Amino acid sequence: MARPRVATVLLIVFGAIAAIVAVASLANAAEDGPLLGCGVLAAIIAVYAFVFAGYGHRFSRIASEQAPSTVLLTWLVMMGSLLCVLGALVMFFVSVSLGSQGSVVAVILLLVTFVVSIASARVLRAHVVRTKAPAAGD
Repeated sequence: MARPRVATVLLIVFGAIAAIVAVASLANAAEDGPLLGCGVLAAIIAVYAFVFAGYGHRFSRIASEQAPSTVLLTWLVMMGSLLCVLGALVMFFVSVSLGSQGSVVAVILLLVTFVVSIASARVLRAHVVRTKAPAAGD
């Protein structure tokens, strides 16, 4: 039976990294304007990571009948990943065009987003395998 333990731990760790980047970016946003956008994006990535870490923890503890819909989780994984990657790329180009330190933050957020996207897809895969397992045993 698939359990998303490693993916859940990765989501917690990289969610914490995104939260730290958000706090640091928002604290310095007064001196460097594009850091405000990077800070908000980092906060969104942190929330996204923590939501899927919660789902991963929940999936490892409950029966498959009580789990949420696979369609909803697939939509959340795809849209969250897409919006976070696009947001990081937009913030990178805005920061570079304005000569801001936000370009470094945007690259860090892009790397964090890739890891969070892959880990959230692993949580989704574990959920799909777990919900399909009783049907395969019939």
